Amino acid sequence: MHPALKVAWSVFLVGHLTMMCLSVLGSIDIAKDASKLTDPYQWTFGLHQNWPMFAPNPRLETAWLEMEGKLASDGSYVPLVLPHGMPDPHGSIVLYDRSGKLERNAITRKHLRAAFVRWFCAKTEPELQAVRIWRIRQPTPKPGTPGPRESWPVHRDELEEWRCRGH
Repeated sequence: MHPALKVAWSVFLVGHLTMMCLSVLGSIDIAKDASKLTDPYQWTFGLHQNWPMFAPNPRLETAWLEMEGKLASDGSYVPLVLPHGMPDPHGSIVLYDRSGKLERNAITRKHLRAAFVRWFCAKTEPELQAVRIWRIRQPTPKPGTPGPRESWPVHRDELEEWRCRGH
């Protein structure tokens, strides 16, 4: 192998390993600003992972979206069904589907929620006047808490309401 190619390959490997180590450190709050450096690199190369699930402080709640459509005819709200919605309380996933990941990512990304709104408005035009989006959170209780998951408290936070085009 040509010496220049060896040097280039070594520089790439060291840089890659550095990015991966920084991303793990950022997820466990040692280097909070690491994600500003590592996220663009990881997204570019398709390496982005949800590292906090491996960290000492994993997420302590389950979240999902719910949407309601405001009818143009009478102004009442009707539920809009997302492909996945509330996760299975027992945690079983029969078939993996990318649309579930899209929904989970839309919880924190406004542009993805806007895409869902455009889809619902186009799908039901001219019935819908607006779409209201809710983030539903179910905190995980401390270990040893009695009762099934269905009895855990659920919190509803209204994120926004978007008007459909033409209304």
